[in-house]
Amino acid sequence: MSDFDLVIRGGIVVTGESGVGPQDIGIKQGQIVRLGATVFGSCDAELDATGLHIFPGLIDAQICLHCGSGEGWTSGGRLLAAGGVCTALDTSPAVRDRVSFDAACAAAAEESLVDFALWGALTPDTLDAMSELHECGVIGFHATLSGPGAIDDYTLLEGMLRARELGRVLALRAENDAITSRLARDAVAAGKMSVRDFLATRPVIAEMEAIQRAILFAWETGCALHLAPVSTGRGLELIAGARAQGLDISCATSPHYLLFTEDDAARLDALARCVPPLRSEENRAELWTHLRAGDIDFLTSDHRLPDADAAEMTASGVAGGQLTLPLLLTETGAADGSMLALDQIVGWLSTHAARRFRIFPKKGSLAPDADADLVIVDLNQGETVVPESLYQQQPESSPYLGRALRGQIRRTILRGQTIYRLGTAPPRAAGQLLRPAPPAAAEPLPEARTAAESTTSSALPPVIS
Repeated sequence: MSDFDLVIRGGIVVTGESGVGPQDIGIKQGQIVRLGATVFGSCDAELDATGLHIFPGLIDAQICLHCGSGEGWTSGGRLLAAGGVCTALDTSPAVRDRVSFDAACAAAAEESLVDFALWGALTPDTLDAMSELHECGVIGFHATLSGPGAIDDYTLLEGMLRARELGRVLALRAENDAITSRLARDAVAAGKMSVRDFLATRPVIAEMEAIQRAILFAWETGCALHLAPVSTGRGLELIAGARAQGLDISCATSPHYLLFTEDDAARLDALARCVPPLRSEENRAELWTHLRAGDIDFLTSDHRLPDADAAEMTASGVAGGQLTLPLLLTETGAADGSMLALDQIVGWLSTHAARRFRIFPKKGSLAPDADADLVIVDLNQGETVVPESLYQQQPESSPYLGRALRGQIRRTILRGQTIYRLGTAPPRAAGQLLRPAPPAAAEPLPEARTAAESTTSSALPPVIS
């Protein structure tokens, strides 16, 4: 019997924590078992990665494969594998009970090329199912504060209390529903139906108020809170302030908020009609400042095929799940070999999400005993985005068509098996369900409470300024 199933030789390993350098990687039974300047021993196969960079498999913690026009796991898994993603957390739709959990898990296992985790839905109708969903193994709970499916404040408060008791993160898409809904109705009544009119129905204050309210409720309940996607620098200031005071809070944004503005939205129309919306050039610059300062924990694609049937004043979606890594490599200068930028990208696209959702070090790590999830990239090569290079359905709907990108993904490896090789993605499914590890022993859970029994916390959040 060989010592290794596969040895990858000479790749420049990017860990995100211990720097960048050439190393060999020994893989056995789907796990990394040895990492070093030279790995000795017999092996069934070798892969020469000399001159190529090796990243931990990416984690896309917010992707919408089953909403809008519906990507699904088959094409969705392929586009993710082609983008270096090994783990996806699908929010569409979040599962509501054991029956829907089992059905979603079976469908993903049958169709997906990548490992997956499922979100539990927080709605007024699923409050009593949260314990059951926790037992099933949801990665956390997910809700929206505006638009279709928006939850009321009682559901938010009670849901936070129960999520805290269960030791799960609550993820929110945060905008004030009263503001956005009224502005949208008024715009339609006045015949204001342009993209600019759509943007005006989702003002910054709507996002800031919802973020502030979520922070207040999280202080009160002790719930671990995740906000995504965040589109405004002023909202990030609120989050950074709450974190500095000790709140268990994280946040993410998406590449389209970093790369596009409201002017691009007017040009792209339905291809970039997302919620929260694209904003000003000044705001875009603020997001980059916050990202580099560490105020944004990680990036998610929030990939969603534009919905051809969406009304003009509703969100459609942005499709970009295959391109997150090359977009970041290009825009940060990492493709030019910046070690700082390379390490930061590992955190933004892999390690930080793995830690937040308690799948680290199984995922998000290049270390012995971790899953052998790897992305092999040629930083010296690039390509211009064309429909033929995209694995998504409706490839012509990508807002990135024509953009020149640096960093060519040569191979994606999931648990030691190649799921994408430049130009090809095998049709067979390989994905497995991931469940979060139990909370650390140092994180005692409170006794059960209800929203009616909640008392005011002595720690107060910062106010909107």
